Amino acid sequence: MRNLNGLKWLCALALISAAANADVIIDNQTILGADVQSISIGPASGNIFIVTTPGYIVKKSASTPGGVTVTLTASPLSINIGQSVTLTWSSTNATSCLSSGTWSAGKRRTTGSREVPPLSSAGKYTFILTCSNSTTGESNSGTVTVTVIDPSTNPVPSNCKAPSLRQTATSQNWDSLWGVAFPLPRLAVKRMDVGSSGYNYIKFNTGNTNGAGSFLLMETTTSPGLRRGALSECPGDFDVAPECKQTWGLSEFLSYSTNGTTGTCQLKKGTDYYFNVTFTDEQDTSKSKCRTTVGKCLVEIRTGFTEQ
Repeated sequence: MRNLNGLKWLCALALISAAANADVIIDNQTILGADVQSISIGPASGNIFIVTTPGYIVKKSASTPGGVTVTLTASPLSINIGQSVTLTWSSTNATSCLSSGTWSAGKRRTTGSREVPPLSSAGKYTFILTCSNSTTGESNSGTVTVTVIDPSTNPVPSNCKAPSLRQTATSQNWDSLWGVAFPLPRLAVKRMDVGSSGYNYIKFNTGNTNGAGSFLLMETTTSPGLRRGALSECPGDFDVAPECKQTWGLSEFLSYSTNGTTGTCQLKKGTDYYFNVTFTDEQDTSKSKCRTTVGKCLVEIRTGFTEQ
């Protein structure tokens, strides 16, 4: 059943305005006050009928334009036990939000970012954010799932040296970061946190890959500085062959291949590799030189692959 009380009140105001030769504005449509002859409401439809000298009809809006939308993301999507993630969210047409799931229950702003406490056991954790509009009664939810890995089930090769850089950021597996197995996707971009005094790595296995690919580390506005990347069979290892490492100040690529392509870093098939990432000043390799205004360094990773 339609509630016409508000419409009748609106029409009464419109009539008063029209009587004073003021313009009438209903649902963003303007009618010159001098042109209005009468106003009535259809009892069945709830439409507002305005009779004017030219003659036209203005209809009541069926509903408030746009519904509630929620976007919730986590960075990174895969971490080791004892590490944390940063949740970032936004909404439209919402007046309030509530968190649930792995995220501690409580009220949240309609837009924001928050680092959650470290996760202490392996598994998958789902964070939920539900936002509502108190006027329309509409609501919607956003969810994101984070995978926590037990490092003891994925040991570092015994022949690897301890990295010179102290690791303060999170490591990731290729599948979790890109959503597909190496070497795909063929062309993609992701952002990744890097410890302000350490490094990060992406672990992958070459499998039966046959082709060539590349990596590019792009500077972000919050973390300016030189970016260093290296491909190695050991995490945190930047002391590799010249063709397997790159320092980005402009737009050079670090190219690799599994089929012997000349001038690229040669990767063996069926082997675990680490794409190690840090910031540097090219002087002291034992320290990271990220300049950041947000506590953590942020780098944009671009990757591409061509099957051959």
